[in-house]
Amino acid sequence: MRDIKPLLIDYGHGGLIDGVYQTPGGKQYTCTDVEPNLVLYEGVSNRMTAAALMRLARAEGMAVFDVVADVWVTDPLTWQELEQRDISLQARVQSANKHRDGILISCHSNAVGNAIKGPSQAANGIDIYTYYGESGADPIASAIWQSFKDNQDALRVRSGDWSDGDPDCEAGFYILRKTIMPAVLGEIGFFTNLHDAQYLAELQNHEEIAACYWYGVRDFVGVQRA
Repeated sequence: MRDIKPLLIDYGHGGLIDGVYQTPGGKQYTCTDVEPNLVLYEGVSNRMTAAALMRLARAEGMAVFDVVADVWVTDPLTWQELEQRDISLQARVQSANKHRDGILISCHSNAVGNAIKGPSQAANGIDIYTYYGESGADPIASAIWQSFKDNQDALRVRSGDWSDGDPDCEAGFYILRKTIMPAVLGEIGFFTNLHDAQYLAELQNHEEIAACYWYGVRDFVGVQRA
């Protein structure tokens, strides 16, 4: 019998409450290259992916924990039903660390610079991150990176770091540095790039993103493929 591990899901930044973005002044971009201008809120995009990933994992009977809301997920959720407040990193880490036997996926997308409005920036594509050094997160990150390569072609999967023999990038992000279980952070697309932002703006595309995460992580959380 395979060891079953809970899947811990984190989604960064705030969502929308009464139509107001909860991370004002950051983690958003208005692309002025199109009319009407395209507005992308990263926190909303992250929730679209997280909700889709929760539904996939629950459909296969997995225990799923929402790190942001600090609750077990029991019913299929839409992104609007997730916690919309911009919960602090410290609180999310504390929530995750209650479940040291789990595997953490943190859903994000990337950006160039700190501007919140302007023309499309050139940088684009997908990066998968772990914390520095070798850990139990490395094979999971490699499998997720490969899953994005194999299962979608809308966004470029960036070449990766390879400095330690695997394709994940390494960074000291707080959610990776302070958690005590294997933790992987995905930067899926650049919301400062028009092509990537157009993809992230469509709700149905987050089903594809979630599937790429799931196909990469499911063997590690204990799902036995048929």
